[in-house]
Amino acid sequence: MKILLYFFARYLLAPLFVAVMIFVLTGIKTIKSKLSLKKLIIFILLASIAVSLPSLFGFLKNEYVWGGLTFTILSYILLGALFCKLSTSDLFGAIGIGSSRTAVILTLTTICALGGWCYYLLFELISKLPYSLWNTTNILWFAIPYLIMYSRTLFLDIPHPIYTPWELSYGTFDRKYWDNIDNFGFRTVKVKIKRNIKDPTYASLVVRLPNEISLGNWFNWVIEDQNRRFPQNKIETEKEDMQIGWMFYTSKWFNFPLFIRILDPTLTSEGNKIKNNQTIYIRRVQVETKTS
Repeated sequence: MKILLYFFARYLLAPLFVAVMIFVLTGIKTIKSKLSLKKLIIFILLASIAVSLPSLFGFLKNEYVWGGLTFTILSYILLGALFCKLSTSDLFGAIGIGSSRTAVILTLTTICALGGWCYYLLFELISKLPYSLWNTTNILWFAIPYLIMYSRTLFLDIPHPIYTPWELSYGTFDRKYWDNIDNFGFRTVKVKIKRNIKDPTYASLVVRLPNEISLGNWFNWVIEDQNRRFPQNKIETEKEDMQIGWMFYTSKWFNFPLFIRILDPTLTSEGNKIKNNQTIYIRRVQVETKTS
């Protein structure tokens, strides 16, 4: 039984994994119609052969740790950079995976698995060194250039987290509109806001949020409505020595604002992905100091 397990792990596990990965690739809906399975398999095989070539440094035997390891890492970084170049070329478009980041990452994983398996068998055969399996982990350097490029792309895709502070003068308030609007389809949200600048805690308001107007214009109505209903405890909107702006944010993942998501006051509730019964935090920020 041990012999069978050893044979399976040594000679069959990696090819079986590759077959499963190719099967998964063919099931991705976004590329299914334009994927060329024949071209994909040929590319994976050729790339895996190229990735296994640094195993030839095993001919250095015991001198491998002095120079062969460095050349192996450099080789994989260069091959990884070539893979990055090909991932944005017409080649990947012809294969049918160029338009899907998921497909490219799965292809990269498949090449690492098959190439690493070939590298291990060749390096062990050539070098006879006892650390062949551990040395095979050097193939991870092949993935580093693409992961860096992919991380940079994701970073550049992150929208700017801080929007221009909302000022009450930016919006418009139409009493007739608010008096006649049908609030049947409104979302119910909880608003946390300090009525006065020096208040130690936030006041909680349960407010109806319409879908078709911006968050900033809705806030203008909240201010007007609250100050009209509670004249003895108005929400402070002005200060002599500074111009007040307003920032909107909500908690992310948890019900308390440990991680926050900034909301854009120029977008609607749908644009800001605000859900029913969600808590919106509104706080004052200093826009600019007033000079007399």
